[in-house]
Amino acid sequence: MNAGLSPIFRMQETRHDHWQDAVASQFIPLDFEVARSTPFHGRGLCVRLQQARVAEVRMCEHRVRRNRHHAATTDGPAVKLLWLINGDGLFQQGSVEHSLRADQWTFYDAVRPYTLRLSEDARFLSLLYTGEDAERWMRQARDLGSAPRPVEGPTRIAQLTLRSAMREKGGLDALTQAALLDSVLNLTESALRQEQASRRDADRRDGLRLAEARRFVLQHLGDPTLGPEDIALALHMSRRSLYNLFAAAGMRPRAFIQQLRLERACETLSAAGTSSGNITRIALEHGFADVSHFSRSFRERFGVSPSAYQTAASTPR
Repeated sequence: MNAGLSPIFRMQETRHDHWQDAVASQFIPLDFEVARSTPFHGRGLCVRLQQARVAEVRMCEHRVRRNRHHAATTDGPAVKLLWLINGDGLFQQGSVEHSLRADQWTFYDAVRPYTLRLSEDARFLSLLYTGEDAERWMRQARDLGSAPRPVEGPTRIAQLTLRSAMREKGGLDALTQAALLDSVLNLTESALRQEQASRRDADRRDGLRLAEARRFVLQHLGDPTLGPEDIALALHMSRRSLYNLFAAAGMRPRAFIQQLRLERACETLSAAGTSSGNITRIALEHGFADVSHFSRSFRERFGVSPSAYQTAASTPR
């Protein structure tokens, strides 16, 4: 006999305390807060799928919060996958904060405290997984982050599969349920593997482009007008793409140019003589418009003046 995907609860509710009690007892304990100007209304279907619970919900504008007390009373690891079908939202966990838009999905450690705000009439599909490899999923959530991802390819199939199964009236036996859950998790993990591979490829490409930018700047250090536009032109990319490239590496193009100017000037000072004329020449050769600008920038970077650094470097030890 088919066990089916028996609803844990199917509810249309206008009182948020009733809703909160049902969610806490049958799904996961959460605090609900509703905007004062918004009458509470919510509709939802929650089903048990082997070691997971799946819910499709449509609600008024609200905020759910998983607090420290909830986390302390949780038995074992749990990870939550959330597909936002309509509306928008804001997810916060620790110092991490992400905006969510319709047709995006995310996953996160469901044990740790978090807050999720959703807009009026937001509709979402949520899968709470507590299976034996939930700990591995939690590590992935920590390693890859909870940033929203587009619902496409494998994750689109996973979403549609779950929504169809929840509405299957003929019922699904235990083996089919297990296969369904494995399929959804495998599809989602496949999307994450594709994402990781894409990131590695992007990191390699970015590394090569940064190396190319470095070579170009070093070849043109003596040009005092050298700027981000010149690097972008040399790398055949837009100015915006150039700034995004450097931002991903935690740098800004102008600061990068200045850093290379100062590093190479520092090396040259170490090998030069001790005359002030050498300092002026070195400043001009490395793209500084005048020696005062060079001296000020050098002191800010290395904590000493160029002349003091040059004297120390030329003093026998």
